[in-house]
Amino acid sequence: MLHVAGLGCRRGCALSQLRELLLHTLARHDLPLSALAALASSQHKQTEPALLQLASELQLPLYWL
Repeated sequence: MLHVAGLGCRRGCALSQLRELLLHTLARHDLPLSALAALASSQHKQTEPALLQLASELQLPLYWL
């Protein structure tokens, strides 16, 4: 089963913090990174660098809701 991770962050959030939060959450639910099909966030975050960088780094699509 593949999952979509919904992410939110404060303006200017560091990429390292966002990555750490995602990996911690996946580990807490006993899910590997490969269980992710995509990332998602609020439309209001479309210009947030850390979200864009994380999606690029993980080579996952990023959807705006």
